[in-house]
Amino acid sequence: MSEDHSLPGQAFDVAMTALAVLERTPSGWRVTLANRSCTDLLGNEYRSVLVDASEDIGRAVARVCSSRSGGLVAELHHRRILVKARPLDKSDDLYVVEFHPVSDILARESELRSEVRQLQNLVDNCTAMMYIKGIDGRYIAVNTSFGLPYGRVKEEIIGRTDKELFPESLAETYMRNDQHVLTTGRAIEIEEPYGDTHGHIDTRRRWLSIKFPLLDDAGVPYALGGISTDITDRKRAEIAARDARIEAERANRSKDEFVSRMSHELRTPLNAILGFAQLLRTQPLPPDAAEQVEHILDAGNHLATLVNDTLDISWIEAGAPGLTVTTVAAATPIHEALEIIRPLAVATGIEIASDLHQAMHQAIRADPQRLRQVLLNLLSNAVKFNRPRGFVRISCRVDEGKLRYRITDTGEGLSETDAQQVFKPFARLSGTADVEGSGLGLSLARRFAERMGGAVGIERTAPGEGSTFFVDMPLAANAPQTPPPPVVAEAVNLPQVAAAKVVQIDDVVANQRLIESILTKMGCTEVHSAATGEEGWELVRQVRPDVIILDFNLPDITGLDLLARFRGDDDFRTIPILVLSADTSPDRVESARTLGISDFVGKPIDIGQFATALVRALAADRGTGIETTP
Repeated sequence: MSEDHSLPGQAFDVAMTALAVLERTPSGWRVTLANRSCTDLLGNEYRSVLVDASEDIGRAVARVCSSRSGGLVAELHHRRILVKARPLDKSDDLYVVEFHPVSDILARESELRSEVRQLQNLVDNCTAMMYIKGIDGRYIAVNTSFGLPYGRVKEEIIGRTDKELFPESLAETYMRNDQHVLTTGRAIEIEEPYGDTHGHIDTRRRWLSIKFPLLDDAGVPYALGGISTDITDRKRAEIAARDARIEAERANRSKDEFVSRMSHELRTPLNAILGFAQLLRTQPLPPDAAEQVEHILDAGNHLATLVNDTLDISWIEAGAPGLTVTTVAAATPIHEALEIIRPLAVATGIEIASDLHQAMHQAIRADPQRLRQVLLNLLSNAVKFNRPRGFVRISCRVDEGKLRYRITDTGEGLSETDAQQVFKPFARLSGTADVEGSGLGLSLARRFAERMGGAVGIERTAPGEGSTFFVDMPLAANAPQTPPPPVVAEAVNLPQVAAAKVVQIDDVVANQRLIESILTKMGCTEVHSAATGEEGWELVRQVRPDVIILDFNLPDITGLDLLARFRGDDDFRTIPILVLSADTSPDRVESARTLGISDFVGKPIDIGQFATALVRALAADRGTGIETTP
């Protein structure tokens, strides 16, 4: 009904609820209006309701008004009916009366009880603990699961506080979290400790509790609700995963340390073997001795390659730290790789032809050094696994945002099985047993390319028809950088230097003698050697050398620490330092370059590379360079 208490209109007559308007008169009650639902309910014709049922309805309304209950069940026309009434105007003379069959009410009550029962079953069968606490902290309601961990039934928990149920320290934690929710009026999710009702705290178990305020119509908390889930298994799994991760990291560090240590232990004797063998090759030797020296060099270089490739795999697995992807002129790395591989091709009678016009004026994204290594590996394989007097063709193609280097050989080609195996580490294919190699080259080439955002694969191959391998690298948006001068492989032809004072710091006597021999052949007569960092420091103070040759691995101090010490001293800050070390890990080399070294040469030593680096270091020390003679 509307607020102005006007008489009902059309909506009244068509309402689904049975309605009537009752008037109190001096002579009694009178039904003045009844809708169709009312007459249908009472089983009377419209007029008989208005006349015959007035007194019965009036008495029922009077009882409702006197009881102030808002409604009661009355017997009307032999039916039990719930009667509700309210005044229609301020005079209490007119009333709007509602009639509801008791059977319908009982059905709705049954449905409500069923819903309540279902809700209770849902709550009681939930494995999480569910509860409601009053403002005073006493439990008002809990589900069955709440009591299970403690061996209690609901009745033993209702009405108690946490202090009455749990150890004091545990109760304080629960109550503190409850108070935070009630004070802020906001829900929280928090991990809570576990304890039983016998006063024991189980540090191995944890609850994940969601606590939230229950608010009244004014938005004021009147109680607290909570759901607590046992997350012990999850925490154990997290701890196990954390421990496994720590163990894996420890094992990985141990592996890296082992690989680094083995690298040093292998490179150090190889440095002497290959270094002295290179020196022997510069001297006149009988034919059989010269052949034996070549065998020493071939075997030593094979072992050095295997060590380098193994270190590269560890470096890639560590995330390739120090890999620098930048904009590179696409033609530069293939030119450099071709210049390096041509002597091998000439020596084996393999013809090399290249068509690089599509790479001209193109820029790619790559690490120049690593891309050159990838291309050099594929070119080396194309030469080594070719047929006698075969050829190698190199071409480039731009397609869909990438530049493809194609390397085609006229070798034996690969079967389908071999093509699937060729990129796996240490894969040795049929018919290749007599060709030197570590078995890691193609696996490394693919990993390097992928780290740079590219790819390496086989475009075409078949037994007896040769193979075409490819290297895809993403194109760069900007113009290519100015290409560096091509790298040209040089024969060992030691330049002569004079009046240069050199201090080398290396703890291996054989390495000291090797450097002394090389420097002697270069005409340098003042060479001082130290076996420890402290000896080297004092020797540098005494000699004031033109250049320092420094090893990373020293028995008393790391080469990096000694390098930082030299660079932090004003007396030695400007002395060129050439690092000669078996530790060629990219992060270590980058650290040395950051501290300011003249150059880095890895062990096993390449005499030509070392001599070039030494001359460059001495030239930098003397400003405009020094005179050298072949």
